[in-house]
Amino acid sequence: MSNTEPVNLSKLRSYVGDSDSDVKDMINLFLQIIPQQKEKLQKAIQERNWGNLNYTAHQIKPSLDILGLSEAKEKAKVIETLAKTGTEEKLMKQLVDELSQELEDVCNELTSSFNKEDDSNTMEPLSK
Repeated sequence: MSNTEPVNLSKLRSYVGDSDSDVKDMINLFLQIIPQQKEKLQKAIQERNWGNLNYTAHQIKPSLDILGLSEAKEKAKVIETLAKTGTEEKLMKQLVDELSQELEDVCNELTSSFNKEDDSNTMEPLSK
């Protein structure tokens, strides 16, 4: 992974408990939703559709928060704010590119962790 902060499951575990099955279910949901959201962010910035950019950035924040990705959540927050005004296009594009890479890195980290889990029948510890 590049400069992406590591996933921290402590907040997720505080919501769903210590059941690896429940944690896995939530992570699977994240892995289904995040790639779609990433595509929506990229499409919105490319089309200069500030309303969709604002909406998608807003939608993604809770998922980032629950996985302890505070820096990524902060980027989504800035994108959301800038999209409301439609200003700072260059900065928005940069932030969307950075956030998209971080989301891809996080999905790769989670997928890799799940592959290890499937081999060992226990959940690979991410940051707790």
